[in-house]
Amino acid sequence: MYASVSYSMSLKSARLENFSEIAISFFLDMFFIMVLFILKTSFKELFSADINQHLPDYLKMIYRFFGWWVVSIGLLLLTYVYVTRIGTRLARNAIHTMITIVLSGVYLMIFRFIPTTPFLYGIYSMTTLLLLSLWASKQINQS
Repeated sequence: MYASVSYSMSLKSARLENFSEIAISFFLDMFFIMVLFILKTSFKELFSADINQHLPDYLKMIYRFFGWWVVSIGLLLLTYVYVTRIGTRLARNAIHTMITIVLSGVYLMIFRFIPTTPFLYGIYSMTTLLLLSLWASKQINQS
């Protein structure tokens, strides 16, 4: 099933209909890239074994779950930020601490498993936004 499908990193050619499908596609692409680097085998070989005949369906289900999980955590965070407007110092510090921990984990995974990924620019952008948010938070505290 998956062996015949060409996985490209281009979201334009995928014709995805909504955000959850984009998230699912992103996580599937990341998984496939990691499998290629870690296992050093092709998907045609991996899926051709009899024992792995339901592996594509299983992987699709797992990554749909993880994609939805990430989207829902993000929506919870956005809702919290929108409702509280990060009005207290405690709320700002908690959000910044949590985002710093998450970004540290992403840096660890990227540099350990896929150091030549184009997603480095994305993680650098997120770090810049975090630093901008920390600076803005300090400006609020001084007012």
